[in-house]
Amino acid sequence: MTGIASIPFTVVWLFLSNEVAKITFGLLAVGCFFTASYFVWRDQRRQYLSEFDRNNGAPRIEGKLTRLRTVARIDTVPIRAAQQQQQPFICDWDIFAETYLVNQSETPCTIKHFIGTATLDGHALQTAKVANLQDYEFSFVQPDGRRRAEDLVSLTGVLDGLAMQRGIGYRGWLRFELRGIRNTEVDQVQFGLVIVDSFDGRHEVLRRELEGTGEIQKRPGPRVGVL
Repeated sequence: MTGIASIPFTVVWLFLSNEVAKITFGLLAVGCFFTASYFVWRDQRRQYLSEFDRNNGAPRIEGKLTRLRTVARIDTVPIRAAQQQQQPFICDWDIFAETYLVNQSETPCTIKHFIGTATLDGHALQTAKVANLQDYEFSFVQPDGRRRAEDLVSLTGVLDGLAMQRGIGYRGWLRFELRGIRNTEVDQVQFGLVIVDSFDGRHEVLRRELEGTGEIQKRPGPRVGVL
């Protein structure tokens, strides 16, 4: 529109005899022309940079959640609630998220942070990442009917100091602490995950291909024998 506005200013400039007015309308015409040119250049530049970041420049990390389990912290469950099943109680919980990540760009990068988010009825809940996974294991039933337990592979440990290359996938578990939630409401908690790369780019994990089999359980302690 600014470019079009330069046309009438130019026409007026051609027919004016007053020098001051002629200079004024001439400057207005030139200003409108260059302003229009700038806006065209700006829009094209933004489009180019956006396309460059998407395809070449900035890392593009894609991820999906493959398993999501919520486990009560036994030491925070009230004794009376532990003795009486189906009784409402408030305790702390751990969210275990098995996550698969792959770099879809040509730019190698490392991972700086994993940010877990949780909401309940539209209200944000406080979460904190927990590094230790050694106290828990993943238990599942094999096709032959026998139960098997596996260690939880830490995704943080897998990616620590590793530059993610294009097309190579990485899988592992993340653990996040959730405090003071009722057992009757914990299933309604909506969990989200954001990945922050070494260039401070943020990548939200939106895909969910959740498997329903298997459970997270506390690793059994050492057996104590009686002499």
